[in-house]
Amino acid sequence: MSNAASIYDTVRKGGTKTNLGRVTGWDGVAVQQADIASAEYSVYLLDADDPDARTVVSGHDGVALTVADIIHDALQTGAVWTKDATGYNFQHTVPVKNYPAFTTAGRSYLVEYTLTPVGCGSSSSSSSSGIPAAEDPDTQPIVLGFILACIQ
Repeated sequence: MSNAASIYDTVRKGGTKTNLGRVTGWDGVAVQQADIASAEYSVYLLDADDPDARTVVSGHDGVALTVADIIHDALQTGAVWTKDATGYNFQHTVPVKNYPAFTTAGRSYLVEYTLTPVGCGSSSSSSSSGIPAAEDPDTQPIVLGFILACIQ
């Protein structure tokens, strides 16, 4: 993902959060469903005293996602997207019915998504761009991070 950055927001204790973002390749073009082979997410409770420490939240560790459910081929706009007029192509709501995710007010959580592009981890010697596959940024996993402050 070009210009990757963590996105900061809030979530209500016991609630859930719909995470939105615009995911692009290194060329700045929005990814499409056909570009992504697989996707997963994990939720972590962060440690305010140790920025390197994180504890996975039960039921939210490496959960597989259906690419067509989280990636839109066309950029979306509307009331839920207030960042700009361009829109978003990534959307996921963390499910909390069977496994609560955000249970402690006053703490921060990281929702981390790993999108695996088509061709990522390929053993071929070069990618379609002619760059050795291990060095081609378009064949590297895309990691999105949403840091959520849990409020009462």
